[in-house]
Amino acid sequence: MMELTYLARMLMLQFILSTGIIAMPFLIPVVILICLRFWPMKHDGQRTAMKFAWGFYGLSLAAFLGHAITLGAGLQEFFLAFWGAPGTMGAWCYAGYAFQALAVIALMVVVNWDTIMLFIEARRLRKAGKVEEDTEQKS
Repeated sequence: MMELTYLARMLMLQFILSTGIIAMPFLIPVVILICLRFWPMKHDGQRTAMKFAWGFYGLSLAAFLGHAITLGAGLQEFFLAFWGAPGTMGAWCYAGYAFQALAVIALMVVVNWDTIMLFIEARRLRKAGKVEEDTEQKS
């Protein structure tokens, strides 16, 4: 009786993991939305970058869908392309990967916004300091 309960638990765990892996393309945005509820964005630039990330991610899913439709392989090819193991690499698949990369870059901008602004501010201060030095040397 004990082995049957253990086997049932393992089968249920395998089912949950398999379902989660299949649903991952659609669970990633849900996880991001949940994180945004806890850590809201403070700057307009972050909101703009997040809109770009959503757009690029949607375009990547559309490109993977186009890849699957072009090959006529159905949803199996869509998920294989999403996970990086398509049956045949095509232009749609490469476009999907490019859009995913752009979405990740946009998310990195959202997360690291304060650091990016520190670098931009330091550059602006250096330029302002050089202008002040030039005006002092001329007088």
